[in-house]
Amino acid sequence: MKRIGSVKIPARERIFNAGYGLGASVVILGALFKLLHWNYADQMLMVGMFTEAIIFAVSAFERPFKTYEWDKIFDFESGKIDLNLEGFATGNGNGASGNRESQTSVTAPVHQGFPETSYNPAAPLRQIEGLSDEDVDRLSKSIQQLAKTAEQLQTIAAFSLETERFAQSIQHISQNTARYAQSQESLVEATGKLQQIYERIGEDTEKIEINTQEYRTKVERINSNLAGMNSIYEIQLKDIHAQSVHFHNQTEISKKMSEEMQLVTGEIGKLKNVSDDFSLATEKLKHNANELADNISKLNQIYGNMLNAMN
Repeated sequence: MKRIGSVKIPARERIFNAGYGLGASVVILGALFKLLHWNYADQMLMVGMFTEAIIFAVSAFERPFKTYEWDKIFDFESGKIDLNLEGFATGNGNGASGNRESQTSVTAPVHQGFPETSYNPAAPLRQIEGLSDEDVDRLSKSIQQLAKTAEQLQTIAAFSLETERFAQSIQHISQNTARYAQSQESLVEATGKLQQIYERIGEDTEKIEINTQEYRTKVERINSNLAGMNSIYEIQLKDIHAQSVHFHNQTEISKKMSEEMQLVTGEIGKLKNVSDDFSLATEKLKHNANELADNISKLNQIYGNMLNAMN
């Protein structure tokens, strides 16, 4: 009896399976690069998406699996084959035997064979009256052919066992195919979630750009305000410088007047009124100097507050 070997997988299916595995690994690597923000993440994601698109396009041309209606030949639930064989028995001497109508039912499991026997069918047939030698030879040949048929059925029973194993292998393959389909669905779902994340990142980037533009506008306004404040400060500095020059001139005049007073000490009585006027002018000058110092202090305080507000 020939032994059935393993099923040979065509090279076309091997190439398809290898392409699916390698393509899925590229897609997963692209998603991993993008999720972890590694270098060349955009390029890797693009390669992964193109690879996935190519895989789905190629899968449309994949040859479907062949299916057979094995249940019409073998009973997979019970694992048995029913054989009905007509048997012959020896007569009672007058050639009339009702045992020819008797039937032997053989029920053999798939993993069991038919028992071998060395029984010679011609011996009892020759004892039946009314049968010629030619009829006996024909019957013996028929029984021998029936024995050969039983041996062939034994071979078929062994083949059914291998067929059951093949069916189990097909079942395992279908389960693996279902798992692969589930993994593809999970991959598509992960890709959809990844696309949603990219869309959210794009929206956040647009919001950041808008906020950056608003911040830039505010900075430009602050710079223009600072330029105006610097102009005002320069004008105030010029006014302070002019007042300081005027104060210096008044100081010089006061020195000259004091020198003249020293020259005319002899005429103090006459210049008493002039001295009183000078003292009044000096007080006014001091008052103006104090006001000028207060104004300078206030101006410095205002400018300091402006600088603090800018910071």
